[in-house]
Amino acid sequence: MLDIIIPQYKENDDVVKNLLDSISNQVNVDFNKIKITIINDKSDVLLTNVLFSNYKKLNIYYLINDKNTGPGLARQYGIDRTNGEFIMFMDSDDILYNNNVLYIIVSCIEDAKPDLLITNFVKETYINNELKYVLKKKEETYPWLHGKVFKREFLNENEIRFNNNLRHLEDSYFWTCIMGMIDYNKVIYLDFPSYLWKTNKDSITRKKDKYEYIVSSFDDYYNCPFYAYEYLNKHNSNIKELYIIRAIFDIYIILSSNIYDFEELMDSKKMYLDKLLLFIKNNNHIYDNYNSNKLKEIYDIEIINQKKKYNIDKVFVNINDFIDTFFK
Repeated sequence: MLDIIIPQYKENDDVVKNLLDSISNQVNVDFNKIKITIINDKSDVLLTNVLFSNYKKLNIYYLINDKNTGPGLARQYGIDRTNGEFIMFMDSDDILYNNNVLYIIVSCIEDAKPDLLITNFVKETYINNELKYVLKKKEETYPWLHGKVFKREFLNENEIRFNNNLRHLEDSYFWTCIMGMIDYNKVIYLDFPSYLWKTNKDSITRKKDKYEYIVSSFDDYYNCPFYAYEYLNKHNSNIKELYIIRAIFDIYIILSSNIYDFEELMDSKKMYLDKLLLFIKNNNHIYDNYNSNKLKEIYDIEIINQKKKYNIDKVFVNINDFIDTFFK
């Protein structure tokens, strides 16, 4: 019934043991209904039979990808090689929040058969060098896939897959496709924490300074919303115009902020801005239903969100001039 799909790269037996313990220790669960598929993403760190032998009651399958693809396509590799009615993703260095999680989740999906089940998750993080636990609820859990369960039939019918071109922002792309096609009458939200997102200083998003990470992965950051827009447009989603307008503003805000205010980044900044303006010029239909006041209203919301998300100090931008480009 439930496939738990787990990408693994540099996490060794000791790390993955914590995850498998958190699954094995679940109470009131029929483990015959749960299949655990771990995908080694072409890593030289191989999990051992010694580890798996400690979990005889679990249905564990260990697959090795034939090339390193990144976590998104490793998840897709797992999706394509499983067949459970529902899919749940976990990272190999995280754990379930407590011993009742799977009982609650399996009971819910058995009874209600939702297209999407959303629960809360807890993020382990350092604040002022002190370890803290932050509860994420409802919209705060977007676009992360932690604590969510997807009906396979919904994904298949709507051709929702991880994008072949993205090593970063893979969750954002997948989640945007979900939000573009979901029937909210088939979504269930359970107000309880199911997942503990453990801090890992060696993870892709945390091993660098936040600004450095944004710059180094900006090609994916830039391309992700346009890939998502292509998907939304193909499937005639009613969120496609608002989504891409918000994405255009988000990209413009980052490029016009102190994150890109360095001489060595000027050529890169110009390249992305030129691409952005060309897209606007060639797709002027996206703002047919938006006048300049409505665009400025959307921009005001996005700049607040982006400043908070990326700790932006300054934005060097004349937004009136930029919005005027929509109407040239």
